[in-house]
Amino acid sequence: MAILPMKHIEIIAMQEDAKKIVELLQRLGTVDVTERYDEDVTDELALFPAKASLSQLEKTSATVDHAISLVEEFSHEKKPFLSGFAGRQEISFEEFKKRAADIDETMKIVYDIEALDRKIASEKTVRTHTRHQLDAILPWEKLDIPMQYEGSSKTCCIVGQFPEAYEEASFYEEFCRQYSAMKESEAVLKGITSKEELKIPDIYTEIVHTAPDQTCACFMVHKKDYDEVLATLRRMSFTAPADPTKHPPEVRIGRLSKRIEEATNTISESREKLQQYSGKLDDLYFLSDYLNMRREKYDMLGKILFSNKTFILEGFVAEEDSQKVVDKLNEKVEESLKQSDMKLTEAKQILKNAGFLAEGDNQDVPDKYFNDVYHNIYVEFSSKEEFYKFYNEHKDEINDYIKTGWDGHLKAEFVAKTVLDDLYLD
Repeated sequence: MAILPMKHIEIIAMQEDAKKIVELLQRLGTVDVTERYDEDVTDELALFPAKASLSQLEKTSATVDHAISLVEEFSHEKKPFLSGFAGRQEISFEEFKKRAADIDETMKIVYDIEALDRKIASEKTVRTHTRHQLDAILPWEKLDIPMQYEGSSKTCCIVGQFPEAYEEASFYEEFCRQYSAMKESEAVLKGITSKEELKIPDIYTEIVHTAPDQTCACFMVHKKDYDEVLATLRRMSFTAPADPTKHPPEVRIGRLSKRIEEATNTISESREKLQQYSGKLDDLYFLSDYLNMRREKYDMLGKILFSNKTFILEGFVAEEDSQKVVDKLNEKVEESLKQSDMKLTEAKQILKNAGFLAEGDNQDVPDKYFNDVYHNIYVEFSSKEEFYKFYNEHKDEINDYIKTGWDGHLKAEFVAKTVLDDLYLD
């Protein structure tokens, strides 16, 4: 790797031109700006407060990049294998400005993409939760009465499940065994010996669903036998449903199936909408680059020292690029001077319309010099009203200073500063 000779560069300019100069240096891409630290700060110089702007730009950039990844994921457009190394296509500065004007519209697209992503995530969660509910109720699909049904005036209904497989015959056999064991235990506890034949309660059994580790069943018994039957079932690890239906289970199954279908359709529609944004990928790429450029700009601004009216920027530039940077900066300064002349004309018109300047006043002083002094005075006031008050109080004195300055070949800026020091700041 070649080692290039470098030159130190220091730029001192008006504060109002800071962003323009930083943007210029950013476009040139040849100046490495020197980092500034808290110890560089003085009573007259302060660092630009860029942290808040950088933080917000980083959040926005992350949102835009996420939106791009979503569109790319659902886009049918296939890219060449090595396209990721190709970089972005270069555009002219005029096209950049034109496309930058549409940034707000592109951000609306980003927000729409993010909203679609949230909707997809939400519907996926709903679909997963609903499927769990459906899986829990599906074994009861063949039950034609509500799971909360309690029975008639003379009977009781018991609905529940066991953690093992039963057929009606095997269930009844185990029920009789458990009932007999329960009765024997009760007799032993009471010290009773009975030679009567044990009578098993009448019980109607319907096996609704059987699996290797689950049996769902419904029982009908006489009310007088309810407590004993339920106690026996519990000896068989019987449990009641956690969320029994108020209607036949097929009603809930239908409702849950419909909700799953709706969620699936919403996800598909949202993905289709994301695919439609494939045609906006170029605008999204531009927005991402634009935000990165702004981040770089504010990062550079954070390395600059500012006074009340000026800023100081230091850095290094390759010797072979140094003259190009100087020439471009000079062009920027000339452009700023032209803009200052426009502001001067505007200020002159304001002053003239207000009756403060009149063509032909001070015949011994050229209009340009006369107006330059007034412009430099005018821009130091925070409002027109404040300037008007000062002018009305000191008009004759100001004109005397201007005539004296012209006769003494003094610069308009110096005369304006003298006027302010002597007549205003005191």
